[in-house]
Amino acid sequence: MKLLGLAIVFITGSFLIWATGEFPGWGDPRSPASIHVSPRYIEKTLEETSVPNAVTSVLADYRGFDTMFETTVIFAAGVSCFMLLRLFGKEEPGTVHYRHLLTGDYHKGTRPEEVFGAAWGVRAN
Repeated sequence: MKLLGLAIVFITGSFLIWATGEFPGWGDPRSPASIHVSPRYIEKTLEETSVPNAVTSVLADYRGFDTMFETTVIFAAGVSCFMLLRLFGKEEPGTVHYRHLLTGDYHKGTRPEEVFGAAWGVRAN
């Protein structure tokens, strides 16, 4: 399964890198965004939005819904990550899940409750 995922990532990444060859050069004044989109925003921003700052008018007026839904997507992604990373199953009282292993000579042979104590909420079984 990991090999299949790696193959899909490699194929998708290769396609995306290949597709960037068709993009116009960085800062190219003849690119479609520089020829059609930017001049319209610069010329019509004060007339259509009554906002003197062009950047603010683009983000707030022209792309207001886009900005709002980008924030919604980022929030949904965060909630999804939280739900995927939660621990499943019923926990018994006193069961402690450790995400990191104790290493080093100082901690060899000691139990976690001896190291962390009550300050971390760790109880001995």
